[in-house]
Amino acid sequence: MFDQFYRKLLQGKVDGSSKPERFKLTKGMLPPESGLVYDFIYEKEMQRWVSWHDTINQDHLTIPSDAKVSQLLIPTAETARQDFFLRSCIDHDVPMLLIGPTGTGKTALTNATLTHLPKDKFIVNTVHFSARTSAGQAQDIIMSKVDR
Repeated sequence: MFDQFYRKLLQGKVDGSSKPERFKLTKGMLPPESGLVYDFIYEKEMQRWVSWHDTINQDHLTIPSDAKVSQLLIPTAETARQDFFLRSCIDHDVPMLLIGPTGTGKTALTNATLTHLPKDKFIVNTVHFSARTSAGQAQDIIMSKVDR
């Protein structure tokens, strides 16, 4: 539904709404008709839309022989998309909340990203929540990890 609305908005075909002024792409530069707008990222330098799948770093596709299955993070279009937004938010000091179905890699990807942040610039403080975590417990956990 959002995909159809967004495409119509960019073409100036939504009743009561005009094409956004900041939108500078020509008609030939609109997102590809195949797939959803979520399936692509716009490469500004090349002035073209690219599938998230095509952004996957091929170097990470080789699995080391001593790797543990529980530690593997298999690159997919979804992990590429999540990684892009996570790193963009970190780079621009923008808070982010990842939501979605269980087992989709949100925690694994976030932990992998946080592990590789420069230690001189970032202090990672991980707090695990459950349905039973109270506000007071969360505050106690956070405060126990803060240097005073």
